[in-house]
Amino acid sequence: MEKNSVEMANDLISRVKSGKLEQFIVTKTLPEQFVLNGRIPFDLFISTREGYQIAEIKVWAVSATDADKTADEWIKGLLV
Repeated sequence: MEKNSVEMANDLISRVKSGKLEQFIVTKTLPEQFVLNGRIPFDLFISTREGYQIAEIKVWAVSATDADKTADEWIKGLLV
């Protein structure tokens, strides 16, 4: 089940309080229908490589796997 922004924020606050977060840089190829809309909860750098839009996203997470999952959920939520 996909989390809404309030649930994601509450999870983040819990993890920050526990002192278990690290910062990871997640690199993703953005889908063609990707559109930025609203607030961006991460440091984000978008560039073009070989005709594709590539996003480098700084994510605070417990693990690299968790960071990757968080970035995927955010991107999926922005697709129109």
